[in-house]
Amino acid sequence: MVDVKKTHKIIVSSLLAPILSSRDTIGVLEKKIRKTKIKSIDLDFSNVSFVSRSAAHALLLMKERLGTKKIYLLLIPAKM
Repeated sequence: MVDVKKTHKIIVSSLLAPILSSRDTIGVLEKKIRKTKIKSIDLDFSNVSFVSRSAAHALLLMKERLGTKKIYLLLIPAKM
């Protein structure tokens, strides 16, 4: 039996930036999520210092579009 990884973790600050200021950045994230065959995704926002309202809205819309995947937001702040 093959051991299959059940959850994929994406470090958002490494993939995008520590400041998410536009909807366009979420499009890059969505493409990355669509490429993986794993159904459970952890989005680690721990080193993200700012998310604009438009980027947050785009993130929520993305979660709705990708309803077949379980997307979890990890919002634990980094040490200051």
